[in-house]
Amino acid sequence: VIKDGLDRKASRLRDIFLKWDHNRDGFIDATELRKGVNALNLGLPEGIIARVVQALDTDGNGKLDYNEFLAAFNRPNNLANTCTNTPSTR
Repeated sequence: VIKDGLDRKASRLRDIFLKWDHNRDGFIDATELRKGVNALNLGLPEGIIARVVQALDTDGNGKLDYNEFLAAFNRPNNLANTCTNTPSTR
C-alpha cells in the first residue's frame, strides 16, 4: 500500500515536471517554473522563484533537472524556508 502511494506520488511529480518543461530540454528553468507556479495561482512574489531555483539547483547550471525538482518534494521544509526567508537572512 505504501509503495503504491509512493509510486503514484512519483508519477504525478514526473507528470508535473514534464508539463512544466515547456521546451522539452529535460530541465525546468526559472521562466518555466514561474509559469508552472503561476498556473497554480499561488501568488508567490517574483523574486522567490529565482531563490527556489538557486536553492534546488545542486549542480549550479541555473536550472532544475528532474532529480533536483523531485528533491524539493522530499525536503519540503527546506523549500518552505527558501520561500519565506529574505535574501538578507539566508
